[in-house]
Amino acid sequence: MLPPKSLSVERFWEDEKPPPTSLQISSNLTISDVRRASADSLELDYLFTVNYTPGLATIHMRGKAKVTGEKTDIGEIFEMHSKKKPIPPNVVQPILNLCTVRSVIFTHLLGLPPPMPMPSLQPGAATKPEREPTYIK
Repeated sequence: MLPPKSLSVERFWEDEKPPPTSLQISSNLTISDVRRASADSLELDYLFTVNYTPGLATIHMRGKAKVTGEKTDIGEIFEMHSKKKPIPPNVVQPILNLCTVRSVIFTHLLGLPPPMPMPSLQPGAATKPEREPTYIK
């Protein structure tokens, strides 16, 4: 995936104001155009947005992604888009993943909560090994 063509990250909430008690974060990926780059590749134009409600911040990332694969698979994906059918998740998911990771970096720079839940460990979920490792002191 190429770097974004345009990027807008804007924080509206003033530092002096207390943070909102209830915050909703929504993200959306829109594939706006699909073009054949060659017999075995496509170029997809995308727009990724993150909105914080109430109006805390917005992120807009616009760019291109190149998809390569077997000629038949690329042809099927192109046909699906031509017929206004959804693009398969295995094509869209990597674009969404990278956009989300990039947006986490931007939100960190602006002191905003990340646009996705962070992984957490569940208490008691880990089991104790039968013997203690010898390399940990």
